[in-house]
Amino acid sequence: MSVHAKEGQAPLASFGPRKHVISPGRFSSVGYPRFVRSKLSQLGNGCFTIRCVLVLQNESSPLELPGRLERMLGDGTGADVTFRVHSREFRAHRSILAAQSPLFHAQFFGPMMEKDMPRVEVIDVDPTIFGMLLHYIYTDSLPPSQGEGGQFNVSVMQHLLVAADKYGVDRLRLMCEEQLCDMINMDMVKTMLALANQHSCKQLKEACLAFMASPQVLGAILETDGFKEHFMMDCRPLPLEWGTSSPDSRR
Repeated sequence: MSVHAKEGQAPLASFGPRKHVISPGRFSSVGYPRFVRSKLSQLGNGCFTIRCVLVLQNESSPLELPGRLERMLGDGTGADVTFRVHSREFRAHRSILAAQSPLFHAQFFGPMMEKDMPRVEVIDVDPTIFGMLLHYIYTDSLPPSQGEGGQFNVSVMQHLLVAADKYGVDRLRLMCEEQLCDMINMDMVKTMLALANQHSCKQLKEACLAFMASPQVLGAILETDGFKEHFMMDCRPLPLEWGTSSPDSRR
């Protein structure tokens, strides 16, 4: 994609190739949120041409194995363990779980395992979140979301990150972290930062600190109850200087 003052002239700005998969039946978009804002000021008469080259390719057929494993999870074929998660039960396969999660491996095949262990009680994970965790372990993908834009909400992604961290499903944990980075706002940044500190999410922590880089934003956040103390204990202190001023700086 490139922007030209006039067709045929050298571009004012251009962007390299960018790959994006658009799936049928789901909202999907791609773009540049801050598109050449500075370059547009160079236009003499306010007119410009956008040249966009699209290369469309049919999505390759999905792999068969994840679909088969998903059906095994759904109908319980060959299941050898049942999870009781509050009021719901999930039938699963110990070997598949152990291959994907170090916690499940230790639970089912480690030195402290209980003999056979046909039933497992899970008390610290929401049933919906546990179901999403199992779906990911079996299929390497999340189940479709019914939320706006085909996206899960912040609370779901936060709880799923916690579960992924607990069970050692690192790729899912990173996936949740990346999505949460795009959900940071004034209302959620405190919760996000606490979550990042508790679960050693470097990318999410850096995104929170970048969001608070503005003195106005940081000043407003520091006014909220208890946040300044939490921030000073758990985070690097440099941004605090942006929200305060020394006597010398006010002279």
